Amino acid sequence: MDSCQHTDSDTSDFLRKLHRKIETQRVPYSDMVSLTHGCNLRCVHCYHRGEDPAGRIRNELDAGAWMALIDDMVAAGCLFLTLTGGDPLIRNDFAEIYRHAKEKGLLVTVFTNATLLSDKIISLFQEFPPRNIDVTLYGATAETYEGITGIPGSFNRCIQGIEALLNADLSLSLKTVLMSLNRHELLAIRQMATNYGVEFRYDASIMPYLNGGKRPLEFRLEPEEVAALEFSDLEMETQFQDFFRRSKAFVSSDKLYNCGTGLTSFYVDSYGILQPCLMVNSPSYDLTRGDFSTGWMTVIHNIRDTCAGTEYECNDCEKKGLCGLCPGLFQLETGDPEVKSTYLCALGKHRYRKIMELSG
Repeated sequence: MDSCQHTDSDTSDFLRKLHRKIETQRVPYSDMVSLTHGCNLRCVHCYHRGEDPAGRIRNELDAGAWMALIDDMVAAGCLFLTLTGGDPLIRNDFAEIYRHAKEKGLLVTVFTNATLLSDKIISLFQEFPPRNIDVTLYGATAETYEGITGIPGSFNRCIQGIEALLNADLSLSLKTVLMSLNRHELLAIRQMATNYGVEFRYDASIMPYLNGGKRPLEFRLEPEEVAALEFSDLEMETQFQDFFRRSKAFVSSDKLYNCGTGLTSFYVDSYGILQPCLMVNSPSYDLTRGDFSTGWMTVIHNIRDTCAGTEYECNDCEKKGLCGLCPGLFQLETGDPEVKSTYLCALGKHRYRKIMELSG
């Protein structure tokens, strides 16, 4: 083989070594920021709804503060940036912030409901293409979609936004939150994505309000039904089987947090509060009172030293690769990061049972 040629195996090996180096050096290369908690929709399951942010939006970071923060994050090693909300497009200065992030070389993903897209934003995306535009489609009909969003006319605006992005030849994917209100249209939503020729994914993980309110959990499907739907999809079935096989090699840990939170990834809310992730709000650091590197290295770093208590069983569970193990979600749902979610635990058991049935 020519010495200049590289195989997929070479590339994979390089990426594994690179990722290990990033983890070892705690490079904060993946960032999610909520530019605003404001949104033009009123989705029944939204984790922001419980805090009623309308009165606080005026205190959100302005464009200048966001651009300065982006500069600090890039200097610290950030490469991947996800812009979310609320819906980030509701901000009048979205274009200014987005353009700055792209000019700094960040690979930007935008989470949006696509109902607020304008010709100006489409042109901006064409000039500075995002890595991806992640659009949430809650239903295949106006009745279902608007039953979730609470806003008449929002379904048609979403479809118009999706088609405008496609006509502009922009990278787009569709996703949905699977819940009792749209379960009957899952196949139809998937078919819409197929017809549009874009990737599609769904997730049945509904979390409480960020202030701990539990109302969104009313819309969860039963764990057994979720697993049945997932394993009726060959692609998802294969993904779960592959991940379960890989999870067997995970080294048992006495640490509570074993994901990328506070290690290579972080979250910043619309008021400039740096957190390990969206669901873990302690420790936190106010970036309006200090710089990013100080917060990352001296405060957020501490979460990686948190040890699990002797009663915590999840790290040694053989189903931990199937349940969606997340102490941050445990904290929101049970009030304690070491008290597991009975819902996630049951979901892991049903997925495990499906895998065992397939393996004979």
